Amino acid sequence: MKRRAYIVVASLVLALGMTTLAGASTLGAHHAPHKGKKKCKANWVLKKGRCRRVKVPHYPPPDNSPRDLVRATLTWNGDANLDLIVKDDQEKLIAGYSDSAGAIVNQIPDATHEGDVVAGGTERFVDHLWHPNPLLAPNRHFLFGACERTDVSEPTTATLTFTTAFGSTSSVSLHFGPPPPPGESGATLVCAYYYG
Repeated sequence: MKRRAYIVVASLVLALGMTTLAGASTLGAHHAPHKGKKKCKANWVLKKGRCRRVKVPHYPPPDNSPRDLVRATLTWNGDANLDLIVKDDQEKLIAGYSDSAGAIVNQIPDATHEGDVVAGGTERFVDHLWHPNPLLAPNRHFLFGACERTDVSEPTTATLTFTTAFGSTSSVSLHFGPPPPPGESGATLVCAYYYG
């Protein structure tokens, strides 16, 4: 009889414990707060539990201040006396050798003609108002030319390289030769100009 009583009591204790555990589990599940991820509107980000505006990186505008740029070079070999001549787009001002002045002139403002090579070498034209981004500030247009000052005694090839107002670079080969003998026809290149 005592043994049966112990079994009944143990069963009751076990049943009561299971009920208490189940109730606690149900109660905990019922009262646990819902922890869903907080949503933020567009261009906002969740940081430390709060929505914060996304910072857009600040990029400073490109430096388009005027600077020096070699806009044209004339290079050749041999004894020929050639000249790099640059004119403004109105053909009123020149930089280079002037027949009337008998010397190099720099009539174009904020520009410099460098060098007066008599026989073989390089002459340059430097623009001091060059803007790296022509879309923000337009650059000046020029006429870039190569001329022979005196008759060329033997065939000479010169290379004229120039940068246009839009920033593209062009290079051309120019062939200068001696004048044809008397009584014979033939073209002699004296000057060649290119707009850029």
